[in-house]
Amino acid sequence: MQRMAPIAMSLMLAACAAAAPGFTPESTRPDRYAALKPDPGTMSPNGEFQLSQTEQGLDCRRLNGSMQIIVSRLRVAGDRPRPSGTSSALQGIAKATGEQSNALDLNAELRRERARLDAYNRQLAAKGCPTMDVEAALKAPR
Repeated sequence: MQRMAPIAMSLMLAACAAAAPGFTPESTRPDRYAALKPDPGTMSPNGEFQLSQTEQGLDCRRLNGSMQIIVSRLRVAGDRPRPSGTSSALQGIAKATGEQSNALDLNAELRRERARLDAYNRQLAAKGCPTMDVEAALKAPR
C-alpha cells in the first residue's frame, strides 16, 4: 500500500500538469456559435419597438412562435410579485447616482414586451403571413 501512494501522487501531478491554466483548445468550427449571439431590437423614444436584423429575418412560423412566448409571459406578469417599497427606493437611488443596476423596472419591461409583440405582428403582416389578434390572445384564459 505504501508503494502505491507515490505512484498515485505522480499520476495526479501529471494530470494537473496536462491541464495547463489558460489553455483553450482550438475550435474546429469558430463560426459555430456566431448565429447564437443575441441581437435584440431596440425601443425608440416614442415607445415603438424596432426589430433587429435577426428578428427581421425570421420566417412566419418563428415570428408566430416568438409571439406565443411573449403572450404567455405577459399573461402571467400579473401574477408576479411587485417589488417592495424598499427595493424600489434603492433602485431609484442607484439610478440617481449613476450606478449600474441589473434590476428591471417591471412596468417598463412589460411595455417593452408589448411593443415587441406589436412589432412582430406588423412584421407578420409585412411578410404576408396571418397576423395575431393580440388583444384576444392576451385576454384568453390560461
